[in-house]
Amino acid sequence: MGPLHPLRDFGDCQEMRDRDRDQFLNLWIELDDTPIGGNVAIIPASKGPILYVGHGKKERAMAIAVLRMGPGVITVNGQSIEDYFEKAPVRAKHFLQRLLEMSYVSKELGQLDVSIEVTGSNPRTVQQVKASTHALARALMRYKPDIRPQLRKEGFGRYAMREAFR
Repeated sequence: MGPLHPLRDFGDCQEMRDRDRDQFLNLWIELDDTPIGGNVAIIPASKGPILYVGHGKKERAMAIAVLRMGPGVITVNGQSIEDYFEKAPVRAKHFLQRLLEMSYVSKELGQLDVSIEVTGSNPRTVQQVKASTHALARALMRYKPDIRPQLRKEGFGRYAMREAFR
């Protein structure tokens, strides 16, 4: 085990200077080749208060979706959702588009900004798109619990990270 450092030692890192994006302090533990993890803390961007957070996982990709009040902008890792997933497989983009085009979802997303941070795998695979879609669906389920049955019926929000910390 390497030397221990207090969290304050990380306060001047590059990520902390980017105030346009939420920063996540995550803890990951592998148990029998199964990653178990969760957020220890979220350092919010200077965009306004966080309403709800949703987590999603697909194989090696893990995503966190953060909802805020706003004009309906969706970003993934600091880029527009279209740009970030531009080279993703068509079937994966179709899965995401199905969620975004649901009438009750598009209505809610019109008044929310969504920031998704996704890690693992890469944006050219199905894994990151599906993890991001499930994270967004789970955040929406927390924001509007009455849409949970419809989203579940359509296959959204099923894959979530096992979170040690909530």
